Order: sequence, then C-alpha cells, then structure tokens
Amino acid sequence: MRVLSSFNIDEVTCADFNTDIYQLGVLLHPPEVINEKFLIRLRDCVVKLPQAHALKRWMSWIGSLQSQGTTQEERIGSPFLTEIINSQFNLITDIQVKNRIIEALSEVPDDTLPELLLRSYLYLMIGNVSRSDGILRDFIKTAPRLNWERSAFRASRYHRIARDQAQQILSKLARHPADRSIFQLLVLYLRSYYNDPGLLRLLDGIDTNEVEAKLDLRFTLAVAPELVHFRRLSLLPEMFRVRELRGPRIPLPEQSYWVWPFIDVAPLISEALLPELKRLEAQDQLWLIYLLDDERLADLYSRTSGKSFLPGRRKFLKEGLETEASFMLCLYKLIELGDIDEALVRKTAEVILR
Repeated sequence: MRVLSSFNIDEVTCADFNTDIYQLGVLLHPPEVINEKFLIRLRDCVVKLPQAHALKRWMSWIGSLQSQGTTQEERIGSPFLTEIINSQFNLITDIQVKNRIIEALSEVPDDTLPELLLRSYLYLMIGNVSRSDGILRDFIKTAPRLNWERSAFRASRYHRIARDQAQQILSKLARHPADRSIFQLLVLYLRSYYNDPGLLRLLDGIDTNEVEAKLDLRFTLAVAPELVHFRRLSLLPEMFRVRELRGPRIPLPEQSYWVWPFIDVAPLISEALLPELKRLEAQDQLWLIYLLDDERLADLYSRTSGKSFLPGRRKFLKEGLETEASFMLCLYKLIELGDIDEALVRKTAEVILR
C-alpha cells in the first residue's frame, strides 16, 4: 500500500506550495519520477522557508536519495548481485561465488516484495529450491491486507537492486527448470490483489496456465487454500459464487480478508455477515473501515448498530499514523475523508523523511 500523488509541474505556482494539500502532494510524489525541472521550480519557491519546513526537508531528502549507491559497500556489492541476476546459469556451483551469495543472503532483509523476490532468486541460484519456494509460499499464505503493510520508507540497497532488476529476476524465477507451481501461484496472487501498473506490466508475459490447470488438485489447495478458493470463485458465474460463499467451506474470516473487497458480493450481503463485522470491529478496525467502502455493507452496519461508522473513526485513523506498518492505509483514508491539514503534512514528513 503506497499513497502517491501527481500534479502538472507546469501549472504549479509558488502560492500553491503554501497550501497543505500541495505540500502533502510533494511529500507523496513518487521519487522515481522527479525531474530537474520540478526540483528547480520547487527550490525557487521554498528558498526562503525555514530549514525545518516540510518542503525544505523534502528537498534535502531527495538530494540524499539521488546520492545513494555511492558508498564503497554499494559499489562493491551491487555489481556482484547484478551479475548474478543477469547470469545465464540456473545454478551456481563455484564454491567462492556460492559463499558470496550466502553472505549476501545473510544481509538481504525481507521487508518488501522486491527483497523477498531477490531472496527467493538467490536461494534458487545456490540450489536450495525448497527455501526459495518457502519464501514465496509464506507470502501467498498471508492475507493481502497484511502484505500491503510491507513498506519501503527507507528502502535498503537490496530493495533498490531488486527493484531495478525486477524484470530479470521475475523472468529467471519463471524459467527455472525446477517445478514452478509456487512461483506461478505468487504471480496469480499479485495479479489478484495488487494494482500497481508497473508491477502488473512485469507480470504480463508470465505464463500461469500450468498452475491454473492444477487449482482443483488437493496438493495445490494445501499450498495456498485462500488464494485457490479466491481464484476458483472468480471463475464461477455469480449465482454459483454466492451459493459457494453462503456454504460452510469458506469461513467468514477468510471471506472478509480474501474475497469481499475483491469480488462483487452485493447479493451475499445480509445479516448473516454481522458476526464477522462485529469481530473485525473489535480486532481489526482498520480493515473494517476498508470493507465499509461497500455501500451495502456500510448500510448493513449502520442499520443494525444505529450509528454511522466512518465519522467516528477519524481519531482511530490519526492514531494509526503512529505505526509505520499501518501508516499508508490510514493516510489514504484520511485523505479520502478530506482531513488534510498542517498536522497531517507534518506527520507525513516525520514518517517519510526521517
């Protein structure tokens, strides 16, 4: 989950940058698309602002991002990993090279999707197929709402390497001669639950027909039951889909995290869903806020509780900004509610620019 902004650089004036909404827009502008023209315009507008101002701090932050990759550690480490990623081989047998990969694996974190893909690929290259698949299996067995919390406010060098080499890593993972069922399930997961255009373009050419033909097999269901249930449901006509969701096979807690926000379930909505909504209100209010984007679910909640849901949750969302994992999810909802003010700009700068 990453909240991004976009605006026409040529139409922005210095007066615009005095407003909270444009200041927040700058903080949330994708660093990878920043160009020199925009930086010059912004620098001229903020030159007289105090150093502690969010936009001045953002200018320094962008400068530090642009200088990343110049340390001796990165000059040494990045070419080696890039060479391994672009190797024509599917297995590294040279003991010295293998040891260097193992040493790198001890340093690569698993906080973001690019880092996970890099770790899985490196394990594959040293012949540890089970460990490589295990990393991907853990990811696809985790509900999307939790995987969305994997953030990169301060991206590691390994995240940057994997992001820059993502096309090659995905291609090598897809073409490896070992059984590719787990990797293909990962691709189905990402296509089902992620909407980043760049990521989806990278996945476009990956063939998943082999694993899709195995969705009815007990083995595939055991590997990723929630994902398999979802993919099966997505292929059913609406009448049969609703009948399946009303049956006992897919429990309500699984439905609320894996199905309801991603498939039109309007015909399913009834008071039978109330126990799950009440459970989420007690255990995961943030996800309930997202579920109640559905008007019929929101009406069901309001009708049975006698109160509107969202207006009373602003305080909860603002408190959620204090936790990095939930920051983007809470920020998106506050922006959607129109709660953009100086305090929100200040908090966003504190989290992103620290």
